[in-house]
Amino acid sequence: MNTRERPQRLAVRSARWSTRPSMRLQQRSMNSESFQPMPRERGTNLGLTANTYRSIVRGELRAVQHNLVWDLQSREQETVHSRKMPSSRPRDAVHSGNRSASDLRPALAALQARLPAAELYLLRHGKTNWNLERRYGGRTDLPLAASELHLLDPARKRLAGMAFEAVYCSDLCRTYQTLEAVRPDLAEQAVRDTRLRELDFGNWEGCTYEQLKHQALYCAWLDEPEHHRPPEGESIAQLRERIRSFLEEALPDLDQRGTQLTPRRMLIVSHGGAIRMMLSLLLTGHNFWDGDAPCGSLLAIGGGRPAYERLV
Repeated sequence: MNTRERPQRLAVRSARWSTRPSMRLQQRSMNSESFQPMPRERGTNLGLTANTYRSIVRGELRAVQHNLVWDLQSREQETVHSRKMPSSRPRDAVHSGNRSASDLRPALAALQARLPAAELYLLRHGKTNWNLERRYGGRTDLPLAASELHLLDPARKRLAGMAFEAVYCSDLCRTYQTLEAVRPDLAEQAVRDTRLRELDFGNWEGCTYEQLKHQALYCAWLDEPEHHRPPEGESIAQLRERIRSFLEEALPDLDQRGTQLTPRRMLIVSHGGAIRMMLSLLLTGHNFWDGDAPCGSLLAIGGGRPAYERLV
């Protein structure tokens, strides 16, 4: 056997999905440190070089993140896929009109400077039937699943009686229904903003991981989401740009409101990808994949917090 080859076996433990060769997803967080290879078993030889093995680990991380994190139920659910990425993949160019990360730094610094005087409460919508079926849902206007409304009770209790300077939600009904279930008294004053939508998954809307896993573009997107996007869908850079645009408008507006609240509070009811992007834009050193925000979760940032706080 070539000494450069590292025989490894990728395994997974999942209560809801069938076991297949892959990685073990630990429960604490969705970051690269959560993924540890299972011990090698005698007689197992996948014939992987060290570089190929690392490539599969990176691909595995992206697969789990995209298949679950858009669902954002990572503490409850585990999914797997083990594959060797092709050496060349078709690329779908990122929208040329989007700014690079370096171009955003001055705008982000200005946004971050406003946080001590502002307190943002970020509420992710409740579960839809597509969440339950693990389907990609971005632009599709889906109502909440009636059987899952009880999952919003913790957020309702946590937000009870709190005063807010401003309330926002996306224009999709699942966010507005979530606000009505949690704080019906705030529903009328809520501003519906299309920039708070989930990532648009294009032709992949309504599809599951199992239906897409053999498509070359899908595999490339899982591996390098910054360089690919769903067909007829939206790139990560486009998501970043519209969330940045929203924050640049909403935070100064919050500053100008003449009330006695200190810090000034804003409630935003949105989607998993949009909330993750807000955190990555507003918190220094925070990666898009850091943290966790399942359906019905409530996060708080600003108000003197050095990082985001998971309230529910």
